[in-house]
Amino acid sequence: MPDLARIKGFVERTQGRYFPWITSEIVTVNGKQWFHYEWQKALSDELEGLVAPPPPDDEVQPESTPDNRPFRYNEWSTLFDRKLLQFVFQCQGLDKDCEPSLSPFRESVNSIEAKQ
Repeated sequence: MPDLARIKGFVERTQGRYFPWITSEIVTVNGKQWFHYEWQKALSDELEGLVAPPPPDDEVQPESTPDNRPFRYNEWSTLFDRKLLQFVFQCQGLDKDCEPSLSPFRESVNSIEAKQ
């Protein structure tokens, strides 16, 4: 059966090759162990140059500029009924962009209860 320490090591070895992590830790919340992993990556090359289809001729759309801010991920994982249970918060932007919604998310983590 997998354990969180092995999962943590695997994620750090594989994911860490591509994107450096901000936080990688095992913590206890309401008596349950969780693997908390936070990381960020730049806008994917796959998305560059992607544009929406043109609007109908009778509809004028304002010009838009591409959003090249990085993606920030905050993942919480635990083992539940021998399966991996995961909550992921994703935000596009820098700390100042994500913080208004990330702070309440971090606070809500303390209310998570996984009951068997």
